[in-house]
Formats: sequence, C-alpha cells, structure tokens
Amino acid sequence: CPKPMWAFGAKHVVYPAYDGPEGAADDYFTGLVGLEGGKTIQIDCSRMVHTPTPTIIELYGSTGAITGGGISRHKDGEFIREKIDEPLDIQHSEPPEPRPVFFYEIEHFAMAIAGEVEPDVSAADAYMFMTILDALYDSAKAGVKVSIE
Repeated sequence: CPKPMWAFGAKHVVYPAYDGPEGAADDYFTGLVGLEGGKTIQIDCSRMVHTPTPTIIELYGSTGAITGGGISRHKDGEFIREKIDEPLDIQHSEPPEPRPVFFYEIEHFAMAIAGEVEPDVSAADAYMFMTILDALYDSAKAGVKVSIE
C-alpha cells in the first residue's frame, strides 16, 4: 500500500446526544488522506447509516469512472457517459445463522491469540490505520491539513 502523507478532516455534531470524555460524538465525519504517488482516499462516515438510504459506491481510475449507474470515460477522443440499465445479477449466498454481534471477529481474534490462524490485520497495519484516524481527527480539531509521520 502507498504510504499516507497527509490528512484533512472535518467533523460535525448536530445533535450532541452523547457527550463522552473527548467531547460530543460525531454526527458526520469526512476526510481526505493523501498517499505517496499522488493517490487520495476520501472517507465519509455518519451515525445515520442505519437509516434506509441507498448505498453509494463510486470507483474512479485513470481511464474512467463508474458512478450512479453509469460509466464515464474518454472514447475515441470524446468524453462519454454510458448508462447501465440492466440490473447486475450478483449471486448471493444464504445468510449465516444468527450469531451474537461480532461473533466471527471475536472467534478469529481468539484463534489468532491461540496461534491457530494468522490475524486478518497485522499490528503494523492496525498502527498505520490508527495513525491515519488520529491525523484526521487532529486536522478536524485544528481546521488544517496535517502531515502524517
């Protein structure tokens, strides 16, 4: 993975229903993370994601983008947008039987501690992820872009 270089974040507290030791819980958080090589990650998070709103996935690359049911790209020297009308037929498996919340994560963690499996996330990756989150929150608090060391 490319090395994170900087972060810029903003948080909004509209309804401060929970006020923890670090202040009110976020209603909405957004951030940009700049990576080595000029790549950028955009992160949006809202406490309202459990409400019935559509899931939005957008992919952008050097030759085009897939957004909102369409493909945008340059073709024969022109910028075109092709609409995708037919629904995607994605095979789904049967849902697993109901388990307690985070059952599989806790089970995997216990198995990793016992040396039975490799952890899904290495300590180095977890540390880098927390470094990025800290930088995003530092940026939101200061209102400026911050460097990631």
